Amino acid sequence: MPGRIVTACVVVALALAAAAAAASPEARLAQRLALRASDLGAGWTTAPQQSQTVDCGLPRGVKRLAQAASPDFKQGLGTYVQNFVGVFRTRGEARAAFRYAVQASTVSCIEDAVRSGWTSPSASRMGFRPRCTSSPCPYRTVAWRLSGSATVFFQPVRVVVDYVAAVRGRAVVLFVFAGAAGFDVDEQGLVDRAMSRGSDR
Repeated sequence: MPGRIVTACVVVALALAAAAAAASPEARLAQRLALRASDLGAGWTTAPQQSQTVDCGLPRGVKRLAQAASPDFKQGLGTYVQNFVGVFRTRGEARAAFRYAVQASTVSCIEDAVRSGWTSPSASRMGFRPRCTSSPCPYRTVAWRLSGSATVFFQPVRVVVDYVAAVRGRAVVLFVFAGAAGFDVDEQGLVDRAMSRGSDR
């Protein structure tokens, strides 16, 4: 399925370091930023996060103190939503990790990771405007769209993955929206819902 092909590639940018103890402030922040079933509403099913990590590295000297991942959220035959959270030691480290997560070489690493499942993969920057509920917007986003062809039930299907990175305070959050071309998900709304639970410290 498209989502299974996709999820193997998107823990990539923040694949480093051990998780903090569950009671730490960093761990609690990471859990708050993970998407919840209530964020998506009716019509979605959940399963434990099953992503495989593809390590595209991190900037030197950056250390993640805590991490969290949402469940896999699925709608219909193959629309998937998930996110991954990393909380870093400082705001500066979070910004460095964010810049690394959205640079072209990291996206190329992700693109390479899906070549075994797709044909003719491509990646392009998206014009993604956050739908912030406060002004000025407390977080920044950059988004890429990956697309290619995959075989689903023995039929070729055009698959699209929207990869959205957001940074707020010491947290970097990667959102993945995946499905057959033309899938309908309120991406801006889900990003804002999660990031509004963050902290600027």
